[in-house]
Amino acid sequence: MEQGFNKVCLRYSIPAVIIATALGLFFSGIFNHSSTASFWPDFLTIYLLASVAVATAVFTLRTYKHGIKTATDISEISVASLTAAGFALPIAIVGILLVGISNIGYEGAERWMPEIEEPEEELQRIITELELSQETYNRSLELLETIKDYGLLKGRPLSEMIPAIVYITAREKSEPRTLGDIAEVARCSKKELGRAYRYIGRNMGISIRPPSPLDYLPRFADRMGLSYDVEERARKMIKDAEERSITSGKSPGGMAVSALYLASYIEGEDRTMTDMSNTLDITSATIRNRSKDLIDALGIEDYPDHLGE
Repeated sequence: MEQGFNKVCLRYSIPAVIIATALGLFFSGIFNHSSTASFWPDFLTIYLLASVAVATAVFTLRTYKHGIKTATDISEISVASLTAAGFALPIAIVGILLVGISNIGYEGAERWMPEIEEPEEELQRIITELELSQETYNRSLELLETIKDYGLLKGRPLSEMIPAIVYITAREKSEPRTLGDIAEVARCSKKELGRAYRYIGRNMGISIRPPSPLDYLPRFADRMGLSYDVEERARKMIKDAEERSITSGKSPGGMAVSALYLASYIEGEDRTMTDMSNTLDITSATIRNRSKDLIDALGIEDYPDHLGE
């Protein structure tokens, strides 16, 4: 979904609460001194009708903007349905709580979630949700035990250290995941995750190998529903770019997405930049800039018109 479940809740509930309440109050007679005996039945009827209208309008606009994936997303449909049924206020409360926990640096998150008591179970959960291999899990367990022996867990929240271990070992085993991927399934923000993995690397003497954009291609192509031909064309772009040192110092995830963006256009399976940005957690600005780098360096002539501006 576009920006996570929390913000989807707010995009439906906030306009529904405001508009439905305002219309309910106005048409139920509170402003024209109608009888109070019929106020609540009238108010609820108008509130529900307005909720249906608002939910339908928001759903239609989001489908138009983000494509058919919105209309088939079970979470999106659930939020829209509950909003239409008049539950906009509790949905708004849920959205606000989730935004507070997940998007504002996770400050005070421990007030909302208990500290992790079984590190191995949390490790297994994250590994499973990220669809990483058994080899990566085994290496993560080894690193966890070593970190314990070094006393590096003392005074450090496990909610940051466990996903940091996964981030390090996934890169070691050539199954890299972005900070956003791991933060999404863990109990920390990208900022905290970055701080934790650097702390581990610094104190353990671990040299964290920068991943190649090629490491991201299969998973990104699969998530975007792109064909083998698109993936192979993107792979060739990246190899040519690496030979010309174009990828040096650039975000490997950003380069991978940009190569797929251009390759999908060339192969006639084009995806919108917004769709790729939302699905793969890479900003549109990064995709645009890295795409232009590839176009200039490789002399690509077939590309979306807006990249020539």
